Amino acid sequence: MQLYNIKNNILANNLTTLLLKHNLSINKFATLLNLPMMTIRRLLSGETTDPRISTLKIIAEYFKIPVDTLINAHDTQDIIVNIQQHTYSLPILTWEQLSHWHEDQINFKQQHTTKYCTVHYPTALNQHAFAIESQPSMYIKYPKGTLLILDQTTTPADGDLVLIKLRDQNAFTLRELSIDPPNWHCLPITPHASCFNFSTEQHQIIAVNLLTMLYNHRS
Repeated sequence: MQLYNIKNNILANNLTTLLLKHNLSINKFATLLNLPMMTIRRLLSGETTDPRISTLKIIAEYFKIPVDTLINAHDTQDIIVNIQQHTYSLPILTWEQLSHWHEDQINFKQQHTTKYCTVHYPTALNQHAFAIESQPSMYIKYPKGTLLILDQTTTPADGDLVLIKLRDQNAFTLRELSIDPPNWHCLPITPHASCFNFSTEQHQIIAVNLLTMLYNHRS
C-alpha cells in the first residue's frame, strides 16, 4: 500500500542527512534494515516520491524518529537534534559473560567489562541497558560489527527482538517475539533455526532490543 506522495525531494534530503550523521553507507544501511539496496538508492535520488508506508516505518524505527520527521521539511540541524537528545556510554558484553547471568541479577554492569560504546537515543535509558555484538550465525541479518542495544527493564511486546535464556542449557538466543494470545511464539532470526513457544518453565526473557548500530571494532 502506498500512502504518501512526497514532493521536492524532502524525504531524500532528510534521509541523506541521517545517513551522513550516522556515517552509514547505502550498502550498510540497506543490509541493516534488510531492504533492497535499490530501494534506498531510489529514495535518496528522489526517484521514489510515493514510498510504501511499511518502508517509511522501518526507516523511522531504525532512527527512533516519527515517520512525519522523515517526510516533512526541516532545517538540517533540526533533524539532527531530533535524533540526538541523549548520549550514553554502554558496556559491550560478550556472549560468554551472558552465561554467568543469575536469575536474581538485573544489572549486567556489575560484571567486569573493558569495552564500551557510545549510543545516541531519543529518550532516557536506565542503568540496566547494555550492548552485545552479533555472532557469526546472525551475520545474514545482522552483519559483523553490528551491536544490539538491549534493556532489561523494558516490557516485551509483539514484534520485539528479545534476548531469551534457555534455562536447561544455560544458553542465550535472540528471537523475534510474536504474541498470539495465549501463545508467545519465539521466531528465529538465523537460517535453519526452529520456532518455539515461550514457556516460563523453560525460558526467561532477559532483555528487549531497543536499536541496532554498526560498531567499528579495533583489535
